[in-house]
Amino acid sequence: MKFLIEFYVISLIGNKPLSDAIVISLRLLNRLTLLIVLTKPKCLLRSFIENKRQRNGKTHLMLELYHSDISPCAQKVRIILAEKGLTWTSHELDLQAGDQFKPEYAKLNPKSVVPTLVHDGEPIIESTIIAEYLDDVFPEIALRPKDPVELARMRWWAKQLDDGAHMSIGMISFGTTRRHQLKSKMTLKELENHLNNIPNENTRHWQRQVIEQGVKAPLLSGAVKLYFGHLQQMNDVLSNSTWLAGETFSLADIAWAPYITRLDWLGMGGMWTDNRPAVANWYINVQARDSYRMAITDFVPPKEITILRKYGGLAWQKIKAMLDALE
Repeated sequence: MKFLIEFYVISLIGNKPLSDAIVISLRLLNRLTLLIVLTKPKCLLRSFIENKRQRNGKTHLMLELYHSDISPCAQKVRIILAEKGLTWTSHELDLQAGDQFKPEYAKLNPKSVVPTLVHDGEPIIESTIIAEYLDDVFPEIALRPKDPVELARMRWWAKQLDDGAHMSIGMISFGTTRRHQLKSKMTLKELENHLNNIPNENTRHWQRQVIEQGVKAPLLSGAVKLYFGHLQQMNDVLSNSTWLAGETFSLADIAWAPYITRLDWLGMGGMWTDNRPAVANWYINVQARDSYRMAITDFVPPKEITILRKYGGLAWQKIKAMLDALE
């Protein structure tokens, strides 16, 4: 580098008078100084800059997640963040206290549900959309298959949750456990106000039914039937591949992990341990991942799991009777 600079100076000055040589040297010195000023910070902050991501010509750095410890959708996004090794700011909401209905949160998420990802001030809602968004913006650790067929399979599994499996796990959870928690903490009037605050009419309807009727609710038996079918499909697929979309761990596995976990925590692991060994093996493999530990195992307070196991266990025999009728 020193040789090149000296050669460049000599070639510029040549046989010019001393005054011209001084002017040329000063101009060159100014340019070199400017070059150093511009480049030195980049060297000092290289690790910082390498973590930047570009979107529409702007730099986006800050990730914030509005979430709940026990929410399957929030757990899904936390697994993705852990898989990608991303740093994020946590804003945890107490769903039973109604934090999701507060006006300031409704501005971020009009549906008053979790999670909401805020990326440098831009809110992104719906966990399935957040999942693919994160894979688009932070592609270094890809969680979508490259093969088009496997990618289609991945999206099919994600769609099953959006088409009914997510709502069904809510029905099972509320019909067996949450109803007891809400009734113990709220008066009838407070519970009615809680339900009326739910923006989605369909959600209000099914929550009211399963809270009032528990495992006897017609909607709950339909939810159990839906999971019976999905678990059988999972077992068939996983009997021939390591993961749901193929031989690569993907957003499909991440999407379903929290829902199988919820059934497990409700004491309903018999839905696969008895006669769906491929699902059981898949679940073991999912739990063994560091991302699962960081996003679920180490994140959810044990007392939450204890409550789910307590009330879910009490309802298991009735749920099992529904399953036996489907076999």
